[in-house]
Order: sequence, then structure tokens, then C-alpha cells
Amino acid sequence: MKIVIISPLWERTPPRKYGGTERIVYALTEGLVKEGHDVTLFATGDSVTSAKLMSVYPRSLYTDGVSWSNAYWPSINISKAIEYSRKIKADIIHSHSQYYGYVFSPLSPIPMLHTHHGTLKSQSIGKEKQATLDYFKKANYISISRSQREPMPYLNWVGNVYNGIDVDSFYFNARKGQYLLWMGRFTPKKGSKEAIIIANKTKRKLILAGKIEKNNRNDYNFYKKEIKPLIDNKNICYVGEVSQGKKVQLYKNALCLLNTIKWDEPFGLIPMEANACGTPVISFAEGALNETIKNGHNGFLIKPNNLNGMIKSLKDIDKIDRLTCRKWVEDKFSVSRMVTDYIKVYQKFVKK
Repeated sequence: MKIVIISPLWERTPPRKYGGTERIVYALTEGLVKEGHDVTLFATGDSVTSAKLMSVYPRSLYTDGVSWSNAYWPSINISKAIEYSRKIKADIIHSHSQYYGYVFSPLSPIPMLHTHHGTLKSQSIGKEKQATLDYFKKANYISISRSQREPMPYLNWVGNVYNGIDVDSFYFNARKGQYLLWMGRFTPKKGSKEAIIIANKTKRKLILAGKIEKNNRNDYNFYKKEIKPLIDNKNICYVGEVSQGKKVQLYKNALCLLNTIKWDEPFGLIPMEANACGTPVISFAEGALNETIKNGHNGFLIKPNNLNGMIKSLKDIDKIDRLTCRKWVEDKFSVSRMVTDYIKVYQKFVKK
């Protein structure tokens, strides 16, 4: 098949550090090329890919301080992708640009599929995004978990494909570590403050690794006022926004990952990455975590906002077998499984 993939422009594909969507786009693109498909990737000019790369901007928009609300470059990216797809007579356009892509759907002569990577709850997305989804409800949507669909079951869902990770790049460690790990972006809904509270109450060392969003005033103020004063770099340590290699080292040497999220997570790559290294996950039972964590198998699911429940489950963390965590990801959340599932969705439209 001739496939055109549209990646967001906020980060490089793959991201050098933080960036879940771009990491998934990279893995999917490489997997499709490996399967012999003719793939073109529309992404930032500094992206790395085995596919043909097309770009309208030389580097990540985030690097240049472009606002998340800026629609100019994403719109040009999608418009160019549709124009190019028409020229080469592509079979499928697969957009990961979310709302920007939905608006272009009726204008594309090529079947256009959209993976929605975010939440759909109205209180989280706001009136404008909800109106966009309602207006373009006939677009071809692909979910990344069953729970993600629940707020808007009436959208034209054409498939569900769980995200996949390159398991071989996450090295397994059968020996448990001693520290707790939190990883993510410093924003209230990701639960970094709750992880610190748990670490202090249990008198365990906590390592925080993640992105400080300086372009987002609310998130940056949250970090400066709520998180930074609690970091002593002895018991509560912040190691920055880490590279892939450093991230793997942190995962595989941790006692467990604290996934103290406070929102309806549509998938959650970080828990699966930790599992791939053998590290169990203790998570609040929010959103897709009810699908990716099997309680007592590869971690523990705790009632949302129940810090005491998390603290109690830490006492049982040794009951989780680290090899079981690894096999869980290999069986259910590998890149090869993700690529196969996406190809099945594509074929529905190629046959038409």
C-alpha cells in the first residue's frame, strides 16, 4: 500500500526526549516500511525515518516557542499531505494531528484515518474541541483504548489499536531496585505532587523524571510553586527530562513506577515502558489503565485519589513477578502487534 502518515509538528519524530504521540508515529512508520509498504511521513524536517520524509517546518515547534494553540503550521502540514497524496495516488492518509486533521477530512479525495491520542471527556477538552468532534463525527476515527471512546460512542469509530512499544529497546532487569519512580510531564493531572507525598509518607527515595512545560504558564507555575520546593535531591530527586537511554536505566532499576495520574488516561505509554523493563506499576484506576494493568499481575490498580491505597500496595509489590511484567508487554503491546492491527484497519478502506 501507498501510505501517507501525518505526525504532529510540536516535537521531532521520534522525540529526543518527551513526546508520546511522536514516538508512536515513529514506531508505526518504521514497522510499515519493514512490512514492505511505500510510506511517506509528514513531520518536522529534523525527523528520523526509513520512510520518505516531507516537511513544512525544519524542527519542532516547541523548540521555537510556538504556542500550542497555533494552527498555522499544522494546517499547512496537513494540506500539503493531502495535496501530495492526491499526486502519488496514495491508498491511505493516516493523521495523528487530531483536531487539525478532522477539519480537513471532507476535503480529502483519499481515505483519511485519524488516531485520536487524547481524552474525549467534555470537561477536559472544552466546548470548541467538542463542537469540532460533533461537527466532524463522520470522520474515520481510531481509538487507542476502549475506555477512550466512552464519552463519544457516536463518533465513526473504524478501529481500536492499542499503542505498541519497541520492547527490545527496553532492557529487562530481573532484580528489583530500591527507589520509587515517577515519570511524565509536570502538570497537576499527571500526579507528581501525589507521588512526592507517597514517597515522604513511606520514607522511600523518589526519582522524578519529566518535562517542565515552560511554554505553558499554568504548568510552569505549578512546577515552580508546588513541586520545586519539595525537591531536596536526597530523598526527592529530579533528574530532568531524560533521553531514551537514561529513561531505560531509570525504569529497569526502580522498585516500581508510581502512576499517580488524576485524569482519564487514553492509553499511557510510560506504564508499559516500565513493565517492559520488568518494573511493576502502581496506578490509579483511571481510563485505559483499567485495560493495560491487570491487578495483581503486572501491577496494582488503586481507586482514584486513594493515596493510602497506594501506600498499602507498596507492601505487596514483591508479589509481582518482574518477568510476568515483561511478557505482558511482549504479548499485548508490541510494535509488531500495533502495526498488524493498523494494517487490518487500512485494508477495510483499500478494499472499498
